[in-house]
Amino acid sequence: MARQTVTIGSIVEIQLEESLYAYGQIVSRAEVAFFEPIGSRLNAKRLAEKPLKLLFVIGVMNKAITSGRWLKVSKGVVGETLLQPRDYFIVDQISGHVHIYRSDTGAIRPGTMAEANELECAAVWSAEHVEDRLRDHFHGSRNVWLESLREGLTIS
Repeated sequence: MARQTVTIGSIVEIQLEESLYAYGQIVSRAEVAFFEPIGSRLNAKRLAEKPLKLLFVIGVMNKAITSGRWLKVSKGVVGETLLQPRDYFIVDQISGHVHIYRSDTGAIRPGTMAEANELECAAVWSAEHVEDRLRDHFHGSRNVWLESLREGLTIS
């Protein structure tokens, strides 16, 4: 696998199974947006030209890209929506209190369970866990990693 740099706007191709691929776009130094369709290999030129349906945006370990595990296959303009700062939830596992983390400033404020239910968890995912999540999405299965991050939201 070739070493790569994390370049904002780059489209990465993620092989999930022998003939099953997913695609993401690096939208910040720490975040990757993931898209549908998940399926057969797509033409790299099409990826840069045609907007795909957004699944989610999460923090991902740089190693997924720098190791060459996820190949950079194209580069496109990062959409205006993806450039906007995002909120992520944090749940204190002892007190059960919900906090909201702002991606652009790092500010943390009190939040509610209802807010958190609409957000991704403030976490940095490994390549393997992201691949499991994308594979499970494609197969319509529950994802153990996503569920474990959302466990704190059931605390009353």
